Amino acid sequence: MRTIRLLLIMACLGAFVVPCACHRTHEGPYAGKAIGEFAEKQTVYFFEQENGSGGKLSKVISIDGQQYQKLPHGALKVDTIVRNRLKKAVAIECSTEFKDAKFFGVNDVTGWEVLVLQPLESRTYTSLSTNTTAEHFTVRIRAATK
Repeated sequence: MRTIRLLLIMACLGAFVVPCACHRTHEGPYAGKAIGEFAEKQTVYFFEQENGSGGKLSKVISIDGQQYQKLPHGALKVDTIVRNRLKKAVAIECSTEFKDAKFFGVNDVTGWEVLVLQPLESRTYTSLSTNTTAEHFTVRIRAATK
C-alpha cells in the first residue's frame, strides 16, 4: 500500500513538474515582463565588448521592462529596468539617445551614468529628454570603464 501511494505521488509530480521545467521561456532567477506601455519600437543596444566576468554583456545584464511617457511640458521620460544575472557585482554605464518621429537623432543624448548592480539586483535607469520633439529613444549600455 505504501509503495503504491509513493508511486502515485511520483507520477503526479512528474505530470506537473516536468512540463513546467521543459517550457521555460526565460533565463535567470526571475522572469522579465513588460510594464505599462511597453516600448515596442524602442531599442536597447549593448556594446558587446568582453567584460570582467569573461562573458558578453547581454548575457550578464537583462532588460526586465521599459516604460516611457510624454510629460506635460513636452519632454520624454524613459524608465528602463536593468538586472544583473550574475552572483557577483557588475558595473555598467547607461546612456539614452532620443530620436524624433522618423527615428532621426534630435541631438539629445544623455551622459553616461554608472550603475553598480549587486548580485542578482534589479535597478531602474531613468532618463529625461531636453528636446520636446523626442518621441523615440535608444538606451545604450556598456561595461563601466575603470
